[in-house]
Amino acid sequence: MVFDHRCYGLFRRNGVIVPDLVSKKGNQRVYWVSVDFSIFNLRVADNGSAGLMRLMAEQIRSGVAVISKEPLHHEKPAFLSLPVVGAPDLPRKDILEAAAENADWRHEEIVCGRLTLDDDNIIACLRPLEEINGA
Repeated sequence: MVFDHRCYGLFRRNGVIVPDLVSKKGNQRVYWVSVDFSIFNLRVADNGSAGLMRLMAEQIRSGVAVISKEPLHHEKPAFLSLPVVGAPDLPRKDILEAAAENADWRHEEIVCGRLTLDDDNIIACLRPLEEINGA
């Protein structure tokens, strides 16, 4: 059996990896909404995974996100991707709205201790504050 790293999710529930959503049902398709955290400094990691999810929701609502057919977090470690299932012709604003709601839900799950995020790769890609401020 060959291990397909594309199914390996970044979230855990009760210590068990939640696999990435890779299939679709009927005429539905999976959209992946990704945020690049490499543009942020290390201070965003101060609030841990919950803070990253809150920031992700804000970035998605601001339209600062990439929509793709595959999760980008497997290829680009500074990215975090969330799935949205919908019709093949779902408008961008609806995809982003659903992704922001997904991020809000995951934020609450993390705060309540029911979900964890493997955020080591993302945090490793954050830049020191001095580098961003030019100090």
